[in-house]
Amino acid sequence: MSSPHAQPVQAPGISDGILPAPVSVYENRLASVQADLRERGLAGALIFDPENLFWLTGYQTIGYFTFHATFIGATSGPIIIGRVVNRDLALAHPTISGFDPIIDTADPIEVLTRFLETTARGAAVGLETGGRYLSVVDYERLKDAAPCSFVDWNGIIEVHRPSKDNWEIDNMRHAARAAEAGLRAAIDEVAPGK
Repeated sequence: MSSPHAQPVQAPGISDGILPAPVSVYENRLASVQADLRERGLAGALIFDPENLFWLTGYQTIGYFTFHATFIGATSGPIIIGRVVNRDLALAHPTISGFDPIIDTADPIEVLTRFLETTARGAAVGLETGGRYLSVVDYERLKDAAPCSFVDWNGIIEVHRPSKDNWEIDNMRHAARAAEAGLRAAIDEVAPGK
């Protein structure tokens, strides 16, 4: 059954105030990932790891308990394939190029397969299988139904993540000071009977 939302919805032009870093940081990260895709001759990659998605786009949601995938094209921006309730938050990010919604009664693998039919038919696509958000059942169904071939694409983004920009180091220091203050306040209040 065809979804009325089978084509990704394009992100509106919104300022980058929602992001923890300037848009240019994410543009550089995307360019690095896309260079890897082109070097490997891949049409794109499917990622499922929320940490990698956050690093690449600044997007995060509590909705990872439901199916959530992101397609990164070799020449196009990230498109999220996820539960429709996450669409507005995702599209508020200028780093997200589109959103292909999964309504609650739809089969996520069928929606993803239809998406791949229009974006990667007959092509090779990198597949992130090392994360905990792609179940074995979903992987097997996707592998059997997809109109493209899959190539292992694990650890590609993770290679870049340990290198921190100055803004990231500043944020880490700020978070450490906040944690220290919280612990100090707790330690100062420790007493018998409390």
